This record gives sequence, C-alpha cells and structure tokens, in this order.
Amino acid sequence: MNSRQVNEVFQVIKTSLAILVAMVCAFVFIFLISDEPLTAIRAFLWGPFSSIRRFGNMIEFFIPVCFTALGACVIFSIGQCSVIGEGTAFFGGLVAAWVAIQAGRGGIGTQILAFLAAALICGAIAMIPMYLKLRFGADLFVDSLMMNYVLLYVGIFILNYSIRDPEIGMTASYSIPEGAGLPVLIPKTQVNFALILALLAIVATVLLMDKTRLGYQMRLIGSNGQFAKYCGIPIGKVCMLSALIGGVLSGIGGAAEMLGRYERFQWLGLPGFGWDGILIATIAGFKARNVLIAAMFIAYIRTGADIMNRTSDVPSELIIIIQSLLILMIASRGFMSKIHQKLIVRHVKSNTSEV
Repeated sequence: MNSRQVNEVFQVIKTSLAILVAMVCAFVFIFLISDEPLTAIRAFLWGPFSSIRRFGNMIEFFIPVCFTALGACVIFSIGQCSVIGEGTAFFGGLVAAWVAIQAGRGGIGTQILAFLAAALICGAIAMIPMYLKLRFGADLFVDSLMMNYVLLYVGIFILNYSIRDPEIGMTASYSIPEGAGLPVLIPKTQVNFALILALLAIVATVLLMDKTRLGYQMRLIGSNGQFAKYCGIPIGKVCMLSALIGGVLSGIGGAAEMLGRYERFQWLGLPGFGWDGILIATIAGFKARNVLIAAMFIAYIRTGADIMNRTSDVPSELIIIIQSLLILMIASRGFMSKIHQKLIVRHVKSNTSEV
C-alpha cells in the first residue's frame, strides 16, 4: 500500500467516524426533546424507504446536488475556493426555461438546445471570478460569492421583463412547452431522465480527474502549485478550464432540475444547490468517485428528517445539527490526526523493513 492509499484509507475512517458521531448526537438530541423518540428515530431511518413517493423524494434531491458537487470537486481540485456553483445552478435553470419558452415547442431538439445553452453560458460565467483572480489577484471566494447575487438579480430582471406571465397571480414565467420537460423514469414520482444524466456526469468526471492529462494537471496544481509551475504546466489555462468545467456541471444541474420538475421558472432566490454541493464534495473528500455515496447520504438524511418532522414532534432543523457536526469534524485538521500519523509511521516502517 503506497502513501496515497494510506491517506485514502484514513479519509474513509475519518469520514465514517464523523458520520457515526453526528448520527449518535442526533439520536441523543431526539431522546432529549421527543415524547416518542423511538417513533421519531424509526421515521428518520426508515422513512425514505417506506413508500415509492418518499424514495422518489430522496432521488429528486440527489439529482441537482450531484451536479453541483461534481462541479465543486473539479474547481477545488486546483486548490482554489470558488462558490460560484450556487449562482450558476440558478442561472442554468433560468437559461433552460428561457430557451424552452422562446422555442415554443417541446421535443428532444429543444431539450438539447436548452442544456447546451445552460452549460455554455454558466461555464463562461464561472470563469469570470477565476479570471479576476489570475489577472488582478482578486479574492476568488469573495468574487464568486458576490457573483452569485449578481446572477440572482440579473435572473430576476430577465424573469420580470422577458418571460414573466402577466396572466397568473404570481411572479413566474410562461409555461414551459409540453414535451420540453424531461421524461419521468419512476411512476408516481418526479424522478426523471436527469438521473441518468447525473450518473453519466459522475462517470465522465471520474474519468476526467483520474484518467486524463488535464485531470492530473489539476490535481498537481492543487497539491503543489510551485512544483506544477516548475514542471511547465500552464497554471492559468488549467485553472480557467477547471472553472469552465465546474460551471458547466452546475449549469446542467440547474437546467436538469428546471426541465425535470417545474412547469414554470419561479425561483425568486438562490435554490441552495451550490451550497449543498460544497457540503457533499467536502464529505466526498473532493473526489468525484465518492460523490455518488456522499450525495445519496445527504439526500437520505434530508428526506428522513423531513418525514420525521411531519410524523413526530422532532423539528426538521435536526438536519442542520448533523450537517454542521459533519463539516466541523471532516474539515478539522486536528480530528484523528494522531491516528493519521500512526498509519503513516506504520507504512514507512513496513516499507523500510522490506528494503
């Protein structure tokens, strides 16, 4: 087992223990505040699998955050902290709805055009904060955070003055043409063809990051930027490409959510997919191959908490406690650091004895 595998084993142990501690704390909290704690825990743990509809709710949540998590994995792989996924997911949904409404008809051609427009526009937008970082030394986190709100208010302006339907009593667009939405995969749910796209996106991102030259360059820049520069890697170009790919993935996620589950564009605020994507990417260790499990776990506890809130006296805010504990422990460098050191020492001693 090489040093990379040792680190991967440690990350698995650390994440697993963090999940276990967070869940135990949640159960303790339930016992303290609930009059029927066992009923609440049963609803939390088994509720997502108690019916097709509830299982569908879990998958419906999984789809958009899978795309934004993959986008975060790509951008964070170069060691840069960009949170543009929230804004690009919102804008991807808007662009997809705008294209479908302007086309005025359904069909696979409209769907492909909507996804392409969302991907290209959001990819270009995601490169703006990265360019400002590379060209002017601007703070990438602050720029990308502010860009989210620029996209929000530009999107609301487009909604109000381009595609808003004045005949309905709410702020929403004209109806997305019938046939422009994605086909449903599981009856009695809103699980649609976007699930297939999400799974394909995971495979494509894993291949990109682990099997291509560009992926290797991204990972090298993220691990040691000075060494990457010494090796002749075009750091600026690779960083811009990573931002482009991250924006494309998030934009497709927003488009998939809009065309898969909505009849009109009616988002008047940021949907939260980008923040959830960063949470999932953190749990996944910013590795695309772990996103499937991490996203399904978050979707599972979100759905379980919602069911528990509706069927017991425990508030759904419990999920915030679990997520906060997970991030605190996974992101903490000191958490389980001694175990990490012991694994490294044991690995070094075994290699030395073999020599």
